[in-house]
Amino acid sequence: MKTFTITALLALFCSFLPAQAQQTGEIGGEALQLLSRTDNGKYDRYVTEYKRMYAMYTGDGTFADYLTDGKKYTVIVPDNTGIEVYYRTEGAANGNPPRLRNTLKYNIIKGKLAPGAFKDGQTLYTLFPSHPLTVTVKKDKVYLTDKQGNRVRLDKSFESGNIIFYPVKTLLRY
Repeated sequence: MKTFTITALLALFCSFLPAQAQQTGEIGGEALQLLSRTDNGKYDRYVTEYKRMYAMYTGDGTFADYLTDGKKYTVIVPDNTGIEVYYRTEGAANGNPPRLRNTLKYNIIKGKLAPGAFKDGQTLYTLFPSHPLTVTVKKDKVYLTDKQGNRVRLDKSFESGNIIFYPVKTLLRY
């Protein structure tokens, strides 16, 4: 009886492993895995929140898995401190999920923009398109200004397939 119980539990445990591994691999794929390892986990909180929003909203037409749909995107990624600041201003440890979903979408720009592709005065449309971003280029430095007037500087970037990431210290706000 003891052998049967252990065998049954082992079989049950093993049946869940492939599904969980497949799901983790699908959500954001290599792009999020690369981001999670960048600068010793400096962007882990963004990765965690992207996955949480995907899990909450997938299938309802409001939060597709943008980072694995084969299209090109430019993603503005706040570091862990930037996400914490966002939560403090939202007044809750987990934020307001619909607002966070829209904020994450607002930080994903349609199209893959390499550092030299930005033009002064350019308007960029995000996945939350009602409030576009404005580009300012001064002395070869690129800044994005959001709807609320917040400004981030794009210093470095790295790529993963069709995605180009620009790490920043704050979330852009719509």
